[in-house]
Amino acid sequence: MRRSFIFSGICVLLGAVVSSCHFGETDARAAYSKKSFPNYMETEGASAAVKPYSIDSSHVLDIVVDMAKIEDHVYVQDIIDSIRYVMLETTDECLIGNISELYIDGRFIFIVDDTIFESVFVFDENGRFLNKIGHLGKGPAEYAGINGVAINRKAKEILIHDMKSKRVHVYSYSGDYLRSWETSFFFDDIKLTDDGHYVYSGYGEPNLHLPAFSYHDIVVSDTAFNYLYKSFRFNENASDFGHWYAFKLRDMNDSEIIYAPRFANRVYAFGGDSMALKCRFQFNGGTVVDRAVFDRYGYRELEHFLETEPDAVFFDGTFSETNTHIFFSCYNGKRHVNGLFDTSSDNCRLFGGYALGFNEVPFFRSPLTQVGDWFVSDIPVADIVSKKHKLISASFKAFFKQVDERSNPVLAFYRFKQF
Repeated sequence: MRRSFIFSGICVLLGAVVSSCHFGETDARAAYSKKSFPNYMETEGASAAVKPYSIDSSHVLDIVVDMAKIEDHVYVQDIIDSIRYVMLETTDECLIGNISELYIDGRFIFIVDDTIFESVFVFDENGRFLNKIGHLGKGPAEYAGINGVAINRKAKEILIHDMKSKRVHVYSYSGDYLRSWETSFFFDDIKLTDDGHYVYSGYGEPNLHLPAFSYHDIVVSDTAFNYLYKSFRFNENASDFGHWYAFKLRDMNDSEIIYAPRFANRVYAFGGDSMALKCRFQFNGGTVVDRAVFDRYGYRELEHFLETEPDAVFFDGTFSETNTHIFFSCYNGKRHVNGLFDTSSDNCRLFGGYALGFNEVPFFRSPLTQVGDWFVSDIPVADIVSKKHKLISASFKAFFKQVDERSNPVLAFYRFKQF
């Protein structure tokens, strides 16, 4: 009896210590957030009426993914209907290291390089360089880094989220600085919907200084910064590695803003007072990893699970859609699998890789974005320089002859065949 009493007492004491440590860590994290954003109380007042986003599931598209039908590779010329290339002009003022985001508005092409040169470049539809948007620096019209870009097509403005200085800067398409505002909570990306709402996506930071929407990945405000909606609540396990699933928002180039979080196996579209469940991936075969599995594990446990479960399968967040096709990708074990869905026939093809035909389709890459009937991708210069000697077509030889190691990437616009 005495031993049982002592053991129970030790358990209670350990529980109290763990609880105390947990609350101490939580308090410290909340204090850090408040210190990071001195203006947070304004947002706290403007977020009093924030409510969960309702989800409209009335028009969901179910995409059946049969893991038994994965092709090792496809010949690109067999699935491409037509392709054209746009060479991006290279100047001393315009040197692109890596294309992380790509947007299109009419004749304007916006290239975001947020990793190497940390710049936004503007080109016309023929690849002629027009101007840069802002500059790196600490001045009032400059940014310290790029963590997200939004296009306001109605006002012809570009928004750059600068997480380092905790500001969002606004520029005209021609690069003129217009204004900026201080941010008051942690978020990664920002987009602007057609009906005038800012959508912010997080990266696992709970924002404990703002209880109205703490532990939520999506927050929505109007342009007067009245915070209206929240969505995608996560638990404390997920907050330790939220970047695994909190993919950036996607601007579908004047059609809609979508959110395709990894492990959700779903794609959502924003609009008005509700969020639409746009499509849902239904996997036949494999051990499906969904958000419930993700929330259940800690970081190390989930990492171990994915490494040791050879049949684990999940949608990885890559999603592009034209008027005729949907391109997506998923993981099956440790294998990356591409998916192409024909919206007219509901047929789906799955393949692990591509084989090029240097006569019909000499260079190809998975899409970065889309516009109308066209998917758009970037072709790295290294790929072109190392393989252009294999070109057969005279027109392709002449076009790619001018590409060398100092050139900017080339854009590929392509349409898939129906199947």
